[in-house]
Amino acid sequence: MNLTKKKWLLPVGAVLVILLLAIAVVTTMTGTGSEKSEFLSTFQLDAAENTVQLQEVYNDRGWFGDGDALYQVTLGEDGATMTANWNDLPLSEDVEALLEWESDCFTLPDITEGKWMFVSRGEDSEYSTNVSLCVFDKETETAYYVTIDT
Repeated sequence: MNLTKKKWLLPVGAVLVILLLAIAVVTTMTGTGSEKSEFLSTFQLDAAENTVQLQEVYNDRGWFGDGDALYQVTLGEDGATMTANWNDLPLSEDVEALLEWESDCFTLPDITEGKWMFVSRGEDSEYSTNVSLCVFDKETETAYYVTIDT
């Protein structure tokens, strides 16, 4: 191999290594699952991903997924059936307090008739909270999916 061919091997190899490391870091930070599959799994809903529509309303999730997010969710015609085993509204005082704490970031619409489910994901402590909440509005057949990760 002559000298000119060797000169470009090192810079090209370095660029490839940097690109592969960047892809690995970004993939690790953003996770591998979609929001839809995470939503369906968290709330143990038996629906195909293609039947659920998620629209991001608010998202300040940063590095390693910490932060808050709110999604408007269309469950299709089976929304009332899928949420039948959930709690009837109104929300509990603890959940109301949590939403009040988050009110600087987002607020849920006023829902008078519907269901809700709260899921603690992982071990919470005085320094860390990782929870999901979904509120289903029976009147509009729309759900609101909240994630809070600190």
